[in-house]
Amino acid sequence: MQNIYTLSKRKVDYPLIRGTIARVEPYEAYVKYLALKSHFSDKNYDFIKYNGKVKAWRTTFESRKDKYFFYKLSKQKDPIEFLIANFIGNDDFYIGDIRDDRANEVYMEYKKRQQSLSYVFKDDLSKMKEDFNENIIVPENQHPYLLRLYMRKDICIETLTLINKCVNIFSYWDKELKNDIMWPDIKMKATKYSPFLKVDINKYREIILSKFNNT
Repeated sequence: MQNIYTLSKRKVDYPLIRGTIARVEPYEAYVKYLALKSHFSDKNYDFIKYNGKVKAWRTTFESRKDKYFFYKLSKQKDPIEFLIANFIGNDDFYIGDIRDDRANEVYMEYKKRQQSLSYVFKDDLSKMKEDFNENIIVPENQHPYLLRLYMRKDICIETLTLINKCVNIFSYWDKELKNDIMWPDIKMKATKYSPFLKVDINKYREIILSKFNNT
């Protein structure tokens, strides 16, 4: 099989984004919700680039019938992290969902993945085919194996996103899956989530190298 992706030990310097967000007042939680909602749904809005700023007015917030949920959101230890977890964990997430236990469950699952991310990553890699390229190749009229693993929820979004940060598989998939109806939404979610992954990407590159260059 043609070697599409050659795994290299080349070091890449990616800036680490460090969380500095603590508890906020309800109006600030409202603004961050609007900003993150735009980030994950609008290709042209970048939460990081615009520092979470969006057009918002306190008078509009005070008149909202659902402002109670923003008071509840503001009591989270890290409202931004809570929102990120739910936007990537639920395609239809909206602020009213925080009244349900499921929103907290999604957040707790997210926290667990973050706390043991390298372990989760290695475990997900073990589910892939031994030949790295066989996971990436797009068969005719099919999704690539790696993407199928993600769509079946056999691997997490962090693994898919990190592999792309290491190897840039999305540019290849864009060409091969240009007529696919599911790929654009998956790509957008992973791409929008990518800047929030606070990791040393070179560490994950080494994990990939260790796994696939020794098989």
